[in-house]
Amino acid sequence: MRVKRKVSVQRSTVRRGMSLVELLVAMPLAALLGAVAVTLLLVVARNARTQGAVMNTSRELRHAMVAVISDLEMLAPGDLRVVQDSLIEFDATHATAVICGVSSNGTVLLGELGPTHSSPLSGVRAGDELRHWPLLSGQVAGADPHIAPSQERLAVGAASGAGTMSCGPAGAALDIPQWRVQVDSARVRQLQTGTPVRITRAARYVHYRSDGQWWLGKRTRDAGGWDVVQPVAGPLHSLAESGLRVTGETAAGAPTNDPAQMNRLRFLIRAPRMQSGRATTVSDSIHVSIALRGLPAQNGTP
Repeated sequence: MRVKRKVSVQRSTVRRGMSLVELLVAMPLAALLGAVAVTLLLVVARNARTQGAVMNTSRELRHAMVAVISDLEMLAPGDLRVVQDSLIEFDATHATAVICGVSSNGTVLLGELGPTHSSPLSGVRAGDELRHWPLLSGQVAGADPHIAPSQERLAVGAASGAGTMSCGPAGAALDIPQWRVQVDSARVRQLQTGTPVRITRAARYVHYRSDGQWWLGKRTRDAGGWDVVQPVAGPLHSLAESGLRVTGETAAGAPTNDPAQMNRLRFLIRAPRMQSGRATTVSDSIHVSIALRGLPAQNGTP
């Protein structure tokens, strides 16, 4: 008897790779897609750098504008000293106060008018100057905005704390922090209790060069002379490229170099866009026009 055996044959699956033709077609396509992707990445990176440069330059120019306007827009008569193409010198208001007491030896007690936690009177230095409003008909002229402060500048010494004491007329006196400063005893008689005063400090905005770049800087002066210039904004264009240009105008709009005749100041500030620490060929600029509202008009009207 014969026995039939069932023999199963398994066929192995044969995997075939890419043909040479397919490989020759795929490689250029992959290279093309890679080139497109790299190009897009470079464009995005370049746009990001450009946008960053624009934002950085705009920030510096805005900072310069805010600093200049805050210092100059409320100048009083006689505060403006020198105006040149790339420099302006003026008396910056450091503090405002009221006179609470005057002694014959030149000691003046100044009462704070602002917040007590950050008194600018504590920073009064020797060489600062005091300007006061005159008293007219027994009233404080400083209460009238049309009355200009005295043109006379009285040099003061460094301020020292005098404690919190009453200041003001009888029946209406307030307890406020006071500071003691020294004034020339021969001229202190011009000051009267209750008079509002300004403490000013000579200041300059200058266009200067440092480490091969140009900047807008500010410096102040006390009894020891001018301090080190502090950068405000930059880098700017050079002096020859009009990185900073300051001009003055009279009330009639005529250009003038005489601070006594100026009723408007105009600033042109130009800065190159910086990328990776280097200046590009593209520039941004800002124009600032400041009406000196503290100064009288040319025809004498306030």
